[in-house]
Amino acid sequence: MTASALTLAATQPLHVRFADIVLALHIPAHLDRSPFVARLATFATDAPASVDVRWQPAGPLSALSGPIEPLFDSGTYWCLDRSSEAIRIALHDGGERGAPYCQLLISPDLTAIDIHVTDAILADPQHLATLFVYPLSELLLIIALAATGGLLVHACGLDDDGRGYLFAGNSGHGKSTTARLWQGQATLLNDDRIALRERDGAIWMYGTPWHGDVDQIAAAGVPLHQLFVLAHGAINRAVPLEPSMAAAQLISRSFPPLWDAAGMTNTLAFVEQVVTRVPCAQLEFVPGPAAVAYARTFAGQDR
Repeated sequence: MTASALTLAATQPLHVRFADIVLALHIPAHLDRSPFVARLATFATDAPASVDVRWQPAGPLSALSGPIEPLFDSGTYWCLDRSSEAIRIALHDGGERGAPYCQLLISPDLTAIDIHVTDAILADPQHLATLFVYPLSELLLIIALAATGGLLVHACGLDDDGRGYLFAGNSGHGKSTTARLWQGQATLLNDDRIALRERDGAIWMYGTPWHGDVDQIAAAGVPLHQLFVLAHGAINRAVPLEPSMAAAQLISRSFPPLWDAAGMTNTLAFVEQVVTRVPCAQLEFVPGPAAVAYARTFAGQDR
């Protein structure tokens, strides 16, 4: 990867785990670590890291050498391209497109990440920690899951005594409402973003830092027992979904790497595994305690 003109002082890295992917955050020694610890305490781990993340001073957008292939452009906040030496994500302020205030250079094997930021951001631990938690770490996880087999889903996820329930839905479908209904009855992993991966021959779900209206989160993982696709209804009712329909519903409620042909191939193969291994159903529900009991009964877990 491109060498930085300025080498930041080394410090003991902070290890964080997202969906069994462990990152070592090399925080510049002169910065206060407490904002990072506070924002990422739930995901801190002593496990060895497989990805090194280092902050560097801002560099020119042309930092990559060789031919550069554009891959994705949101039109406003971020764009993605790559060369033979790195994948690059550039973050921009909304409105008129100017120089990026942050860019990530990711090694092709996903083991090393340089984050180039402006001097103002680099000098502000609170801003730097906030920037890493969102959107940088979410983008990194999407890329890592696509490469290794997995998916980030727009969903509420619950651990009900070792059984994972995934309630997938787009905005307004009832994810946060579902989270509130289950509070005190199950461990809420997240009400808005859940990571799925294969582990030991089973599909597992994991909490992430990027929550919705309910700020309760957990880093733990649990085997996925039942996948529900949320829908509004006048009664509590679940209808089993055929794998093809379940796959379409899941992809439309997820964050696939649309810019990466190989990553999309991996993602589609993983989705096929999910919908063939895990029972899937469309769930219409009426907010209330009966919705919890109904979901458990339908999933074969009477209480």
